[in-house]
Amino acid sequence: RKFLCLVPVVLVLLLTFLPTRVDPDALSRQWLFAGQDLIAYRDTPYGNVTVTRQGEQLNFFENSLLLFSTGDVASNEEAVHFAMVQRPKASRVLLVSGGISGMIDEILKYPVDRVDYVEINPWLIEMGETLAEFGGKDRVVVYVEDARRFVRASRDRYGVVMINVPDPGTAQINRYYTTEFFGEMKSVLTPDAVVAVSVLPSTEYLGAEGKRVSSIIYNTLASSFANVLVMPGMKNHFLASDRPLRLDITRMVDSLGLITTYVNNFYLDDRMTGERAKRIVSSLD
Repeated sequence: RKFLCLVPVVLVLLLTFLPTRVDPDALSRQWLFAGQDLIAYRDTPYGNVTVTRQGEQLNFFENSLLLFSTGDVASNEEAVHFAMVQRPKASRVLLVSGGISGMIDEILKYPVDRVDYVEINPWLIEMGETLAEFGGKDRVVVYVEDARRFVRASRDRYGVVMINVPDPGTAQINRYYTTEFFGEMKSVLTPDAVVAVSVLPSTEYLGAEGKRVSSIIYNTLASSFANVLVMPGMKNHFLASDRPLRLDITRMVDSLGLITTYVNNFYLDDRMTGERAKRIVSSLD
């Protein structure tokens, strides 16, 4: 009985003094991101931002959802060049999230006058500048603002828009996949502009949930744009425009003299990619 009486006392002492020696928040996050080194984390009004390291790659999470990773060359090249080669002479480009990942470096391979990079969370930009050496790039203007509000207020016209947000899994993120947002987007686009969004791991054989999500996104884009194309890659990349879109991506990369590591004819075959793209579209509802 004496031992049992001491147990509450010991627990109170542990709960009182242990946090001064050990950070329980960091410990729980390390368990959550097993196999990764916890670099930084911060609670913000827009959600918890956590940065982890795997080898030389930094992973940026918001509320445990992966936003983007640095050093992911293949993903960055696909997300940028699948869209940019469609309109390589676009003078202005709008990037919604993901600029810290390295996408901006790929965009600047084109003769753009300006890249407007919109990120809703200022602490994400701060962590990117501190940890990923982001910032100080010519022709890039960073806006810390909600992208939907930014689009409604903008008076600029963009030739390419890349929406690089996570898959539509929360109410906050879903807003960027809606008919309303794509309709608002039309007011800031040039007549031949391309809008790009990428979701889900790519496969021609979509499961029931993947098929529903991809079908909804495809039809939502089709309600606002005359042409919608699905390009398979590390993700399924949806391209939308009121003007024709092309599938021969690597041929256009080669003709433009772009230096790429992955999106080129050494790794990708235009004919095979075109066949895969048609199969994906034919499987949608």
